[in-house]
Amino acid sequence: MNDLPTKQNAANASGEANEPPKPPRLNNVSATNPESQRQRSKSNLWRKLHKAPVWIEAACAIALVVITGFYTHYAHRTLEEIIKQYPEITKSANAAKSAADTASSALVSVQRAFVTYDETDVDSYPTSIRPTNQEAWAFTAKLENSGTTPAVSAIREFAVNNTLRAEPTDLEFLGPNINQPIGEIGPRGTTMMGPIVKPNEFVMGNYPFTPASVTSQEFQKFFNSRKVFVWGWVGYRDVFPNTAPHVTEFCKLIKTVGIELSNGTAPSLTRFVPTVILESCVKHNCTDESCKDYPNIAAKVPK
Repeated sequence: MNDLPTKQNAANASGEANEPPKPPRLNNVSATNPESQRQRSKSNLWRKLHKAPVWIEAACAIALVVITGFYTHYAHRTLEEIIKQYPEITKSANAAKSAADTASSALVSVQRAFVTYDETDVDSYPTSIRPTNQEAWAFTAKLENSGTTPAVSAIREFAVNNTLRAEPTDLEFLGPNINQPIGEIGPRGTTMMGPIVKPNEFVMGNYPFTPASVTSQEFQKFFNSRKVFVWGWVGYRDVFPNTAPHVTEFCKLIKTVGIELSNGTAPSLTRFVPTVILESCVKHNCTDESCKDYPNIAAKVPK
């Protein structure tokens, strides 16, 4: 009886020795290698989808077609709306650009230099400052810059003439191509053109400049038999960039000549001075592009 447990234990020991080894647990591998688990999950999902019924594939295909069609329709409608609105968009853009240009032009027009002809002065030189002992006449013209910025690169032409039978031609008015002074006219400033000094004969002929001569019918007939013109122009630029040159022209005809006594501060300075009535010429009283010969003068203005 004591031998039976011994034989059973021996049999158990022999069975344990013949039992095959247990395989490793898969959950331990998956826990230690999550990347492999994800790959297996993707493979299993793909196999399941690959084995999906045909109606599911058809439904997916139909859904894809519907989505594509809806997107195409929406894109087409959007394009049509853009095409419809393009003229308005373009109009709005042009309006904005025009408004900006208008604002810029308004700023320039308000602040730019603006030179105008003011007056022509005709005077007889007092004895103390005459260039000779003969009577002499002095012609000057006054220009004014009414702008708030200077007129720069200014060139000027000033002339008097008693030989023309009619107003000066464009070529005569333009004058020579040399000896045109270049300068600047300050804001709210004035400048004088001249004086041009002429002998007494230029205006009076052989008549002396006295009250008796000037008021005589003979002198008035002589003076009306010819014409004395005074003319000039100025070309200049303003200080704003990319702006065109500016031009101011004037032309006057001395219509009549009178005489009056000017009382000086001392008896020796009392003298007779001329009084004249000026008449504007038909042409060459203008500014900028309103002058027909604007291109000819503007081309002379230095840059």
